[in-house]
Amino acid sequence: MYPLNKPGRDMIRLVLESAKYRRWCQRVKSHGNQIVQLDVLSVISRRPGTWYVAFLDCRLLTPEGKQITRCLTLRGESVVVVPVLRCIDNSQFYTVMAEQRCISDGGLHASFPAGNVDEGESFRVMACQELMEETGLEIYPDELVELSDGITLNSSLSDDLIYFYGFRRDVTRVWLDSVDNRSGGIHIEGEYIRVRVFPLADCFKMSTTSTLIGLALIERTFGISV
Repeated sequence: MYPLNKPGRDMIRLVLESAKYRRWCQRVKSHGNQIVQLDVLSVISRRPGTWYVAFLDCRLLTPEGKQITRCLTLRGESVVVVPVLRCIDNSQFYTVMAEQRCISDGGLHASFPAGNVDEGESFRVMACQELMEETGLEIYPDELVELSDGITLNSSLSDDLIYFYGFRRDVTRVWLDSVDNRSGGIHIEGEYIRVRVFPLADCFKMSTTSTLIGLALIERTFGISV
C-alpha cells in the first residue's frame, strides 16, 4: 500500500469526486447538518490512481446551531455474505467462512466472506465477487437475499455501512469435505485465506461483530433456529 501523509491535489480530488464521498455528504446533510469545513489529512491507496481509505477532519454545523469538530475514516460501503448450507445427509445446517490473520492482533480469525464495494459497482455483484475470491464458491446476484439495510459499527469514527446478504443451498457431506481447508484469497494483494466449514451453531463462538450480526439476521430472515 502507498500511504500519502500529505496527499496531493490529484489524490484529494479523487477522494472528493468519489461516489462514496458524495454518499457520506448526503447522509450528513439529510439529518440537517451543514459541512462548514473539511480537510483531507491522509489517504491510503492500494493501487495507483485509486484510493482505499481517507482520513478527514471535519467541522459540522448541527440543526441545533452547534459546531462540532470530528475526525472521520472514510471507507465507503462493504458487503458480507452469509452462506446457509443444509447437508442433505444429516439435515444439519453449515456455513463457509474465511479464516485469515487479521491486523487487529495478528491472530487467525474466521469470518463470513466480506469486502469493500468498488467505485460504481453493484453491491450484489461485489458480494458474489468477494464470495468467489475468498472461498471459490460461485453464486449469481439474484440468488442473494438481502438481510439488512446498511449497518454501522463505529458511527463515532467511520462512515462504514455494511450490507448483509445470505443464500441457502442443499449440499452433500462429500461436498462440504471438499470445500473445507481449501486455499482462497488474492495472494498478490497479501490476502491468504483458508476456507473453513463450520456447523452454523458453532459460529456463535466466533468473536467478530459481523459474524454475530449475520447469524441474527439469518435467524430472522430464513427462520432458522441456530
